[in-house]
Amino acid sequence: MMKHDDWIFSFASVCEMLGFNPEYVRQGLRRWKQKTLANHTRAEGWRRMTG
Repeated sequence: MMKHDDWIFSFASVCEMLGFNPEYVRQGLRRWKQKTLANHTRAEGWRRMTG
């Protein structure tokens, strides 16, 4: 993955300007994505069984 952290609107630059730790935010986003995908997969499986 390419990193362009020196660009003013990069993810890392924006996080740092807001006072957030970029890696901590990334980890939270990954956890949220995994949880969302898991919930979506379960809902799809349930619909197939009952639909």
